[in-house]
Amino acid sequence: MKPTAIRFYSSNSVTVRDIRIINSPLCHLKFDNSKGIEVDNITISSPENSPNTDGIHLQNTQDVEIQRSIIATGDDCVSIQTGCSNIHVHHINCGPGHGISLGGLGKDKSAACVSDIIVEDISMKNTLYGARIKTWQVLITFICA
Repeated sequence: MKPTAIRFYSSNSVTVRDIRIINSPLCHLKFDNSKGIEVDNITISSPENSPNTDGIHLQNTQDVEIQRSIIATGDDCVSIQTGCSNIHVHHINCGPGHGISLGGLGKDKSAACVSDIIVEDISMKNTLYGARIKTWQVLITFICA
């Protein structure tokens, strides 16, 4: 599996500020199972045709502020996955890429919970989407006797 450039796991009160991450082979900046995250004034870039190169990926993470940054990738500028709450993303220049994504939620019929997500003051340029919610289709079958 390709590596993520920078990953924080089970971390609290993390500030990532004034850095540049270029050409990660996979996700650039990832937070898993963390709380109290501030991302400010960073630049993330990879080629537009590079797959699975999310700029910032959040999963099972709470109390996050992402602001005043430039993100240009071949995938999501910011990806917010299940288990995230109290997320504020603002004043971001996004693109190229896939925009800001919430999900994919519900993969393999799993429960997917997110709450208190605010995305505002985002500049999108050459993005496939703006902001989107990605869910997995669930087929429920009933058998009656």
